[in-house]
Amino acid sequence: MLDDQFERHFLDCSYGYRPGRSVLHALKAIVQNRNNGLEWVLDADIDNCFESLDHALLRKLFARWVQDPILRRLLDQWLEAWRPDPEKACGIPLGAVLSPLLCNLALHQLDLRLTELGWELVRYADDWCVFCRHEPQAQVARQDAEEILAELRLRLEPTKTAITCFDRGFEFLGIRFYRQAYSYQWQGKRIEVDGEVPDWLWSQMPNGYGA
Repeated sequence: MLDDQFERHFLDCSYGYRPGRSVLHALKAIVQNRNNGLEWVLDADIDNCFESLDHALLRKLFARWVQDPILRRLLDQWLEAWRPDPEKACGIPLGAVLSPLLCNLALHQLDLRLTELGWELVRYADDWCVFCRHEPQAQVARQDAEEILAELRLRLEPTKTAITCFDRGFEFLGIRFYRQAYSYQWQGKRIEVDGEVPDWLWSQMPNGYGA
């Protein structure tokens, strides 16, 4: 299967649409970064990520790991059939079966480059954060991310990208982080966790948060 082919390459910092990984695991990674003193956050949003993914780039990245010419030709046909704007050779549809894998394939390059530069990254599909010890580091991380995304023909959404910290609070995948606490909705109630997390709490997460 294609998933197995790519899973051998994807990094641990990526949690979205991967077997055995979930929002819950991303949450645990964020809490661990906070506990390790990485209190400053580049809370990043990619401008129209799925609609902007470049077809030539996707074909190039796909071909690195898939040698089968039939599969490559099927990808070509899929991209041509599904592109949102027939006048532009870019974009994949939200909700299509292959789209999450192609998104991860493209943004794996972001994972590689940022981790090579020493940044602590947590990414779930096109939602991601970089965790730093100080605000100036987060500013450098933003510059690095902008340069890497430009090479991928993507860009940050400036009104939805911010440098913040746990003391100010931020939201990631529907989970609100604030100082030593985080909170989320579960069965119509607002669950807030402060301090150490009891093991039983992990079973009380919204649908889709678990593995």
